[in-house]
Amino acid sequence: MLEDLHEFLLNEKQQAENFGESYSMYHQLHRVLREANVRDEYDVIIVDSAGKAGPILYNALVAVRNVVIPFEATAKGQESIEGLDDLVDGLEQSIDVDVGVLSVLPIGYKDTRDQREILEELRESGFPVPVVIGERGSLMEGCWKQQCSPYRYVEEHRDRKRDYELKTLDQFDELARYLEKQAELEAPEVTA
Repeated sequence: MLEDLHEFLLNEKQQAENFGESYSMYHQLHRVLREANVRDEYDVIIVDSAGKAGPILYNALVAVRNVVIPFEATAKGQESIEGLDDLVDGLEQSIDVDVGVLSVLPIGYKDTRDQREILEELRESGFPVPVVIGERGSLMEGCWKQQCSPYRYVEEHRDRKRDYELKTLDQFDELARYLEKQAELEAPEVTA
């Protein structure tokens, strides 16, 4: 539905302007979310949008306000981080909404010399990087194919447990605890 939202809001804006009224598309989205008590009903909202600038990304940023940015430790990935930082700054100024980068999540990391340099630059730039996820193509493809979480995939669809995949699951847990702390949420107690 986020894909069609931009067209709907543009139509509403044009109609308001035809009557001489001002209309901010992003303020309207924020108002609807506020009136629907979305923040009261949910501790966390996850929106997986396209990473490129456009209406879907703008609407997602307005809706959630805080982001975790998946990041490939490549020159192209580095450019996209810099571009998103500029986009977030511009969006904050134009719609007067604070958007926070809770974390940058390096994924597909292979520990090459170039990747180590890029990761170091990322950390020096001030972005929080609580965990670094190695290249897990087989795990991620399996999750997609089975349409399940990595936890369920390892538990139900693997014949044997792979230590590096179990380490990755631990890293996802570590990331979750970090994000809960950033959002000032208390994690439910897990019992075995």
